Amino acid sequence: MKKFAALVFLIIIGGGVLFAQLPSGLGLGGWARYVFTPIGGSGTFGEGFSGWDDMYIRNQSNQNWLFPTRGKVGLATWGNSEFVGFNFDFAYEDGALRVGDQAKVWVRPHHSVMLHMGRIEGNRLRSRIRGGRLTYTEEENDLFTRFMVPHGILVDWDPIENLFIGFSLNASTPHGHRYAFRDAFHWDSPENNYQIGIGYQFNFGHLRAQLLANNGGIWTGKPLQVAFEYTDIHNMIIEAGVLFPLAPIDTSPARATVAFQHESHQWEIMGRGTIVWYPELREAGTRLKLGAVVKYTINFPLFVGVEAAYISSWEPFNQQDDSIPPVVGAEDLFQIAPFVGFRYGRGELRFALHWQQNFRGDDGRNFRFEVPIMLEVRFF
Repeated sequence: MKKFAALVFLIIIGGGVLFAQLPSGLGLGGWARYVFTPIGGSGTFGEGFSGWDDMYIRNQSNQNWLFPTRGKVGLATWGNSEFVGFNFDFAYEDGALRVGDQAKVWVRPHHSVMLHMGRIEGNRLRSRIRGGRLTYTEEENDLFTRFMVPHGILVDWDPIENLFIGFSLNASTPHGHRYAFRDAFHWDSPENNYQIGIGYQFNFGHLRAQLLANNGGIWTGKPLQVAFEYTDIHNMIIEAGVLFPLAPIDTSPARATVAFQHESHQWEIMGRGTIVWYPELREAGTRLKLGAVVKYTINFPLFVGVEAAYISSWEPFNQQDDSIPPVVGAEDLFQIAPFVGFRYGRGELRFALHWQQNFRGDDGRNFRFEVPIMLEVRFF
């Protein structure tokens, strides 16, 4: 913990000195997050409490079941000019320095075209509705999947006002095929790694559609995704999205999602619901996912709130569905996390109680809980 705190301090101080020397068009930014969970445990209703978990009491491990990474520091650098630019992100976590979300260069051969090359996350069509930070309600891909290119290219094209077209091609295939670009467009190839998306901005909303072909192993079955964001209500966003595989296989999910987000001076409210089913496994039924976040600012900087999430049962496919947290194998999962915190400048300190309850199945009465303390700060 001392080493991590020292690293955060050095990056903040050193980054501030460097940022002051950067010429116009260059930038440096970053953020840091640390989660401390001093208390946690598990038990079974009707059979008593099974005791404290040593992992939480001792706090010696870098991982726990709710927050896989206790500490993380992100550092971003960028440079922009009229025709060329770059964006590189770095993250320090689990005792190692890693490449972050972006590690790319870009060129603008025409005023309406940008070509990105490298590790890319394209957010032009990304959903703006945020999920929870203490429960598993962050499922932005349910609404609309952003461009995600581990190693390849992304082309942004704005042919006319309010119309955007994007195309990405990923060269790092899940099978390591040496002819990734050559085989990228073969319909039956397991190496499909392209994504084509289009969006049009109306004065009352944003309509988007895209085709995802493997997308770096995230999706299978070449799904088509369509979403519409309605913005004609003051302080409110309402969004609906559907994903359906055009060439389905047994593990190709279809999804339909509706979500809303309201923000005002004191209130932040989010709600979402998703139905998941497999077109090729109709006898398996459907899975329901629900999430909600309510946050109220009492008197700045003090705030309180609660997050909740529910994922219904679906056997035997719960280990294949990416909506199930990797440590959970039980049916019918419910989570709730009340919290209180305060803001300070560009940072936030939050205290919470996270409770997870299972229903039905072999783990039907089991529960687990933690008392996480989350510290987050943004600089520059």
